[in-house]
Amino acid sequence: MIGEGVIDAPLKEFGSGRVAPSPDGRKARTLWRVERAWRAAALLRVEPETGRKHQIRAHLASLGHPILGDPRYGPPPRPIGGAPRLMLHALSLSVTAGRAYDFTAEPPRDFTAVLSSI
Repeated sequence: MIGEGVIDAPLKEFGSGRVAPSPDGRKARTLWRVERAWRAAALLRVEPETGRKHQIRAHLASLGHPILGDPRYGPPPRPIGGAPRLMLHALSLSVTAGRAYDFTAEPPRDFTAVLSSI
C-alpha cells in the first residue's frame, strides 16, 4: 500500500456484529495516508470523517489491508499477522463539546515494538 486515498463506502452492521461495506449501509468516509511502508505492512495515518462502528477496521479490510492483530476482520489466520493485539492507536483526537478539546498520545511500547519487528 502506497500513497493516500479516500474510502467512501457505506457500512452496514450484520447480525454477527461484523460491519462491512454495503450499498444499503450508513454513509462512511475514511481518509488514509501511508506514513511508512515495509515489504509486508504499512503504517497509516487514518482520519475517519464519520464515526461508524469498526469503521477503520472494516474499510481497510475491504481494501485487502486489514490491521495487524485484528481478531475479527481480514482473512484467516487471525489475529492478522500474529500481532499480540489490534495495532490501532489514536495518536490525536479532537472533540468539540461546548469548546474544542485536542488530545495527543504517543504510541505505547507494545505498538512501537511491533513496528520495530517488521
